[in-house]
Amino acid sequence: MPAAHVTEPAASQTRAARMFRALLGGALVAATVLAPIATAHADESGAQGRIVRFTINAAGSDDSASVLGTIGVRKPDGKIELYQWGGTSCPASKLEDWQVLALEHAFHNRHRTLVTPRYKVGDVKDLRCLVGFELSATG
Repeated sequence: MPAAHVTEPAASQTRAARMFRALLGGALVAATVLAPIATAHADESGAQGRIVRFTINAAGSDDSASVLGTIGVRKPDGKIELYQWGGTSCPASKLEDWQVLALEHAFHNRHRTLVTPRYKVGDVKDLRCLVGFELSATG
């Protein structure tokens, strides 16, 4: 009888250990699947080009809620890529006043200034949210 008493808890411990391993394995699989969703993406660099479009939406604009500003950058191949900031389209992309002024200056001096935008991909397909930029002079 004592032998039966010893094997019963051992079997119970084995079942508990198997259940624990199954739960732990499930938790690890869930963490692996969810990890890419929670991971922030690094800033991407756009093609260097000239600012050929500069749009600011003032507070009274119907568009200001969705986007505060947009620049269009003409790439060397002639195509224009748009980059936006602010509003509901790019809520994490906020530019300071001095940064907007630097972009305006680059627009006015586009024949002498190149911009390399840095952006994060927006929630909407092909939306590029401007998070930084590099300005360089042409010789």
